[in-house]
Amino acid sequence: MSTGEHCVTGEGKTNWCNQSRIIKGFAAARSGLPSSGTRLAQFPGVVRITTQTEGKRTIVAIDGQMTEADLKEIQRVRNSITGAVVLNLRGLNACADDGVRFLRVWLAAGAKLQAATPFMEMILTDSQS
Repeated sequence: MSTGEHCVTGEGKTNWCNQSRIIKGFAAARSGLPSSGTRLAQFPGVVRITTQTEGKRTIVAIDGQMTEADLKEIQRVRNSITGAVVLNLRGLNACADDGVRFLRVWLAAGAKLQAATPFMEMILTDSQS
């Protein structure tokens, strides 16, 4: 199993955090971004993208507030993944309209939705919105 984490600020800057929990916390604290144990709602304009490979599938967790500025990095992460993708959006508490469209396209391309808030699940699966 491998894990990677990306933290993107509202300005589109990326902070790469190592797999070690201690290093993740240090790197995040050093850059002013939240560590894994911190609720991202306290940091407006920050989204965290975490990838975890389990066998032939990759779980992509997106937490925080996704803005249009984040889409380039999320697209880069999407392009780097081969095989089955599972999206965990449980921690995604805000998403720009372009982000909703991006996630819908990803789901239509075969990604599976593992977890999301009821509202996020509704807007992603309702083709009328």
